Amino acid sequence: MDKRQIGMQYREDMLRGLARLGYVTISQLAKLLGGRCTESTLKMTGRTLRWLRDNGFVATKRDTTSVTSELLVAVNGAGAR
Repeated sequence: MDKRQIGMQYREDMLRGLARLGYVTISQLAKLLGGRCTESTLKMTGRTLRWLRDNGFVATKRDTTSVTSELLVAVNGAGAR
């Protein structure tokens, strides 16, 4: 499997996970995709999330009410198709 196919698989897995869960934080996405939340899985999740956001498949919002001020991610209409 080449890197483009791996990236496509990560994007599909992320969209399916978001559709199932509703909304999640980046660390929760890293655990969902990589099995654990390490620096490497956080970087991979960030790259995948950036691609999905730039192409209009997900919506993001910073949770300013929490102490950690995490970024929340949810799938939108284009991502649900």
